[in-house]
Amino acid sequence: MELFNEIAICSAYVCALEYGDYSGLNGDEEEALVNSFVESLPACSVFQWSDESDFSRDEISGLMADCLTCSVYASAENIRKLESRTGETCLSVTA
Repeated sequence: MELFNEIAICSAYVCALEYGDYSGLNGDEEEALVNSFVESLPACSVFQWSDESDFSRDEISGLMADCLTCSVYASAENIRKLESRTGETCLSVTA
């Protein structure tokens, strides 16, 4: 697995990302934002969350929120597939 990206994610989205539990979100708009974010990641991504939160800009909504740092890991093969699909070079740092 390689480190794909490290991003700030609103703590309210953790359950939706980890467990597919959208019950804590505020309606269809937030669900659509989370789904769009997941679609932008390589297949079979693995998340590692920081222990401490910080008030910063959430990468999913673009709003200021209580955020955790999320390290996103994926296989090199799935990162390459995402690059092929999007035509963009993805941020990738070998772990």
